[in-house]
Amino acid sequence: MNREAIVQETARQKKIRKLGLLFVSVMVALTFFSGTINNFTLPRVETTLPTNGALVKEIFGEGTVKAKATYEEYTDTGLRVKDVMVGPGDRVTKGRPLISLDIDTLKSDYQDEQARYQQLKISLASARADQEQKQRDYYIVKTLFDNRGESAVNVRRFFNSRTRIPAGCRH
Repeated sequence: MNREAIVQETARQKKIRKLGLLFVSVMVALTFFSGTINNFTLPRVETTLPTNGALVKEIFGEGTVKAKATYEEYTDTGLRVKDVMVGPGDRVTKGRPLISLDIDTLKSDYQDEQARYQQLKISLASARADQEQKQRDYYIVKTLFDNRGESAVNVRRFFNSRTRIPAGCRH
């Protein structure tokens, strides 16, 4: 059995060598042909030299534009239209003024309101000065009354002579 075992072992080693040789040769073949196989799957690209010329595609047409709907526009101020700057058949582009409004009345109204505002500021300053004076007078009389320098009758006469007594200042 010794001879038979050696024969089997030798046959087994030959098979392993053949399989190893087959594996290495397949790997070498695939490595060699991998570039070729890869080239078959890539798309073909063609290059050319540049030439002079322009890439232009123009489309021309003529016609009229008809509005789907029209509507009237009103301003909140009710200004009068001074001038219509476009007419039927005129070309209109974005940002082009269509009409001009008469703003002279707005200017005069603005100047009137500015003058009224200045008058109200002056009136407010005068009212504040008057209030400060009345407050000073009140504290003087109150101090005199608290220190018994004035009688209650004189204090009432003083307050009655004033147009209005502040609500927080009454005793």
